[in-house]
This record gives sequence, structure tokens and C-alpha cells, in this order.
Amino acid sequence: MEASVQEFSAAQQQVVQNEQWIVEGNYSGTFDIREPYADTVIYLELPLRVCLYRVLKRRVQFHGKTRNDIGEGCKEKIDKAFLKFILTTYGARKRKMLERIQRYAGEGKNVHYLKTPAQIEGFLKTYIKK
Repeated sequence: MEASVQEFSAAQQQVVQNEQWIVEGNYSGTFDIREPYADTVIYLELPLRVCLYRVLKRRVQFHGKTRNDIGEGCKEKIDKAFLKFILTTYGARKRKMLERIQRYAGEGKNVHYLKTPAQIEGFLKTYIKK
């Protein structure tokens, strides 16, 4: 079950008090909680066709199942509303995030703007120690 806005915001406020933390996801409603505390931003901006392909792939791969990276009882599904959301918000979200990451860089935050699978792979090889 999805957390309420209040629960989610409270959890975000608690997380950013830690010395180190990672938050995955867009969650634009709580940017104001994380922004002041973040020293590094890693933004993945894959093409719309890749995003849609991966949504469809997850749907087939996890049909009727709960993925291990989402809450119990949240079964993988795809519907018209979800596809419409992706298609209608992609461009605007992309423009807003570009403005944000430019601002973050101007504030001295360490910004990684990764737009291709090859860039992501290179980043992981460079920054993730095994």
C-alpha cells in the first residue's frame, strides 16, 4: 500500500538527517526536503522509447507478481492512465529536471547527468567499488 503524503514526507525528513543517504526516484513533491542536504545528484534521463520499453518489459516479466523493489501487495500492472502519465509528463519533467540540475551545478553540488545506458555503465564502473 502506498504511503500517505504526510508519511512519505516525514520519512524523507528523517532520511536526510543521516550522514549519508541515497534516494531513488523523482518524487518532485519532496524535492524541497532533499535539496538542501544533497551534495550529489545523479539524474538518469533515458529516451522515452527506452522508458516505455522497460515499462512493458516489467509488465511481462512480473505479470501478477510483486517485484522485490516495491511494497508488498503492489502487483505489477500497466493501464491506460499510467501510459498517459508517462507520455504527457515526460517532456515537461525533462525540462524541469534540466533546470534543476543546472541550478544544482551552480550551487556546487556534484551533478551526474546520464542520458544513455553506456553513460550509466561507465558511471557505475568509475564510482561503484566492488
